[in-house]
Amino acid sequence: MRSGILVIAPSVVGIAEGIGNRGNGILLSSNPLPQDFANAIYDNIEFFKNKNTRIDRKEKWETMYSAHKNHHEFVNMLRNEIYGIL
Repeated sequence: MRSGILVIAPSVVGIAEGIGNRGNGILLSSNPLPQDFANAIYDNIEFFKNKNTRIDRKEKWETMYSAHKNHHEFVNMLRNEIYGIL
């Protein structure tokens, strides 16, 4: 997802939050069959091929899930809570 590649994944703990159905990819059931993956690709091929969708998802990843960005925001939040400074 970070590189703008949309994913197809089972809806299990932690995955659903990062993907969201048709957010960063397609969520399947928690125990999908191989045919479920094939159907998801076939049914959503235009969604996966759309360059603007991939660019949007990469930007979403960078703003919401970037470890570097989140680390700095978390440290600043702790500093503010503990010391009352930024």
